[in-house]
Amino acid sequence: MDIAEAASYLNIKKGTLYRLAKNGKVPGTKIGGQWRFKRQRLDELFRFAEEFRGETESREKPAVGPAGGTVEMRVHVEHRI
Repeated sequence: MDIAEAASYLNIKKGTLYRLAKNGKVPGTKIGGQWRFKRQRLDELFRFAEEFRGETESREKPAVGPAGGTVEMRVHVEHRI
């Protein structure tokens, strides 16, 4: 998917997706100056995030990533007045 397709699929603005991809928060590859995204990788990202939230609430086991390693999730909360 290109940036427009991926942004539409994720229901976010293209600028937000550019920033997330550039910072490594969303899996993507830059080819010839253009970002490309695989739908499967985007789905995996959110599936693991959902599993992490459920496991955090139950405290049964740590979140496990696609390669079998643990997943570190960080949440940044910013409040501006």
